[in-house]
Amino acid sequence: MKFAFSKPTEDKEETRLLFARFHDVGYDGLQLKGGQYIDYIDEPQRFLDEWGQYTGAASALIFGHGLSEESIALINKVIDFGKVVGSEMVVFCHCIPREGLNARDIQRFAKVLSQIGKAARDLGLKLSLHHHYQQPVMRREDLDVFFNAANDGAVGLTIDTAHLAMSGVQDI
Repeated sequence: MKFAFSKPTEDKEETRLLFARFHDVGYDGLQLKGGQYIDYIDEPQRFLDEWGQYTGAASALIFGHGLSEESIALINKVIDFGKVVGSEMVVFCHCIPREGLNARDIQRFAKVLSQIGKAARDLGLKLSLHHHYQQPVMRREDLDVFFNAANDGAVGLTIDTAHLAMSGVQDI
């Protein structure tokens, strides 16, 4: 399936145009930004009532946060929402800086995200870590540390190709 990465939308009309046109330009689904679905998180049926006619409109949900208990509870809500609205994937983006972290921190993140990923998989969704410049899993060695600590298949990888050259990741 070919996902379009949505751009932030200003209002409901711009969101409607995004949903109405992504198929026309060759995409099967959309990866929604948080602002495009978070208001519906506790009411997935309301999302379906408003946007459900656009097949694939919530194929992937990007979620940026840390990994505090509050953040983990929120990502679990995103996963539950995704299950109801027909998402295939939740794409997690760390919202903490890379600076000052070590391999043990990255291993701990891998274990936490593996648990979340297993729960998502049990609901029929995939969890993917979004590679971002200056975030915890940024360099090739970070990827090795992370995925050696992660449970097989519990977490995938979504690479931010726009920042790939800046991050030093090569030969993935």
